[in-house]
Amino acid sequence: MSIYDIQFTEQDIFNKLKSFDISDNRSLMFLEHELKSNLSTAHQTILVLRGWEINKNQQNHIKQLIEYNKLLHSSIDTMIRNYQTNADSKLLSLCSKNLLENIVSISDKLPLVKTIGCLGIISEENRKILLEADNSYVLTFYTYNLHFAKQFQRSIFNLKKDLQKYFLENLSASDQIHMSHPNVPRLETKVDYFTNVIIPLISNIQQHAFNSENDIYERRDNEDSFNRKIRIGSSIDKKNKEISIIVEDSGFGIRHEIQERIFEKGFSTKQEGGFGLFYVKNFVEANKGKICFETELGRGTSFKFTIPYKKVENYIYRQ
Repeated sequence: MSIYDIQFTEQDIFNKLKSFDISDNRSLMFLEHELKSNLSTAHQTILVLRGWEINKNQQNHIKQLIEYNKLLHSSIDTMIRNYQTNADSKLLSLCSKNLLENIVSISDKLPLVKTIGCLGIISEENRKILLEADNSYVLTFYTYNLHFAKQFQRSIFNLKKDLQKYFLENLSASDQIHMSHPNVPRLETKVDYFTNVIIPLISNIQQHAFNSENDIYERRDNEDSFNRKIRIGSSIDKKNKEISIIVEDSGFGIRHEIQERIFEKGFSTKQEGGFGLFYVKNFVEANKGKICFETELGRGTSFKFTIPYKKVENYIYRQ
């Protein structure tokens, strides 16, 4: 199965919308943020490509993709706004159809390294930019499948299985970010920590952890073996009946002036504003857990959150 496969239908999108309580604005805002976040990162990356010395066919390919990105972003806005204003089912079905058509159009242009390469020669420097954009699109498509595909709509969630599936399908084959095999216990929960915590944290790493402005030790240039890395580990506190999940990166850390605001609603270093980490913190705490982070400028960041459990049966921790 391709990492750009679309595993949901127009009806699945419609059903997801109808599953929301219209008064639950926070969950709807989180959905909007997740649908846009990695898409926006990919879009900003490929905007750089317009300044390349590339042939006409490559330029047209990029221009079409930029236009499809804008159309998808606009269709998300329209869908969310119509739902918030209690639009009728016919209009919401049309919104679902438009969103699906736009993401299909984008998938036909990917992966960029292959499609642009087939249209002409690309330099090694430009290949790295294309890989960065492709990684953002990979996470975009995974996030869309996660929110809309039927296979992810469950009443019991297994964090270990979800992480293993994600690892095998995505980051294990990435040329840009290397993810070691996740080390977490067998854990079944009633709420979805993978979608609501892990994926936003991974997205945050991809978008912010390797900001060259924070590379105060010039590791990118001076370390021969420098790699973008993500590690997901865990520890178990049997006395307090909680499992700690650690998500850490090998990036360049978080500046001091940002640290105090990182979980603040609306705060982001991006122009469009932020909601992801605010929601992550609220989700963890709403389920009786805690979240914190440690960071060293120039060296990397580690997020840790706790998941309480009630019992252990057949080596499976159950919430």
